[in-house]
Amino acid sequence: MPRTGFTPQQHGFHFDNDFVNKVATLPGFGQIETRGRCGGMAYAALDFYHAGVPVPADTTLPPDGSPLSDFISRRLLDSFLVPSAIQFVSWTLHSDHSTWFFKGVTRWTREDQLPRLRGFLDRGQPVPLGLVGARDLRDVGDGNHQVVAYGYDLDQGTRTTRVQIYDNNTHDQEVVLTADPSSPHIHASNRRTPWRGLFVQSYTRVAPPPALLSAGAPARPPDR
Repeated sequence: MPRTGFTPQQHGFHFDNDFVNKVATLPGFGQIETRGRCGGMAYAALDFYHAGVPVPADTTLPPDGSPLSDFISRRLLDSFLVPSAIQFVSWTLHSDHSTWFFKGVTRWTREDQLPRLRGFLDRGQPVPLGLVGARDLRDVGDGNHQVVAYGYDLDQGTRTTRVQIYDNNTHDQEVVLTADPSSPHIHASNRRTPWRGLFVQSYTRVAPPPALLSAGAPARPPDR
C-alpha cells in the first residue's frame, strides 16, 4: 500500500473548487472555458507540499484579486501549458476501445498510465492526474478534471487498482479512484459518473509567493 507524505487534510486546500468560469489558452487549440480552477488547485497544493510550508488556512473561496486566488489562477494556466495537457484534447476525441491505429483511452490508461503512476508513488512522489470524462471538444473544459494522486492499493488477485487522490471538488477528504479490470472506466468514490481514463500530468514545482507563506497547519521539512 504505497503512500506518499501528502494528505488532503493537511496539504489540500480547505475549500472546494467553486471558482467562477475562467478562460484559459491551450496551445494549438485556442481558448477554452473552465468551470473552476482544478489544475491550479492541484499544482498549487503540490507547490506548498514540496516547499514544506502549510497551505493558507482559508476555509472559504478566496476572492479574485487576492494573492491566493491569483496564485491558483497562475498555476491553472501553467497546468494547460505543459506537454501532457494535449492529452485532454486527444483523449476527448479518441474512443474508449481500441481501433486499427490506436489503443484507445481504456488501454492507454491501464497499460501505460497506471504503471507510470504506480512508479511515481512507489518512489514517494505525489503527482497531478488528468481525469478525462469528455467526449466532445465543447466539453473539454467542463468534462475533464485535475487532481493529486498520493497513494494506491493493488489487489494482486483481481488486478484492481485503487488510487487515493486529493480532489479539489471535495475538500479535506480522501477520494478513491478504482480501476477494475471488469469495467472499462475509472470509478470515483465521490461521484456517480465514472471517468473514461486518467493520465499523469507533467509538473514542475514553483515556490509559493511570500505573501502566502503565513501560518496555517504546522510546516514539515521541505522535500529534498
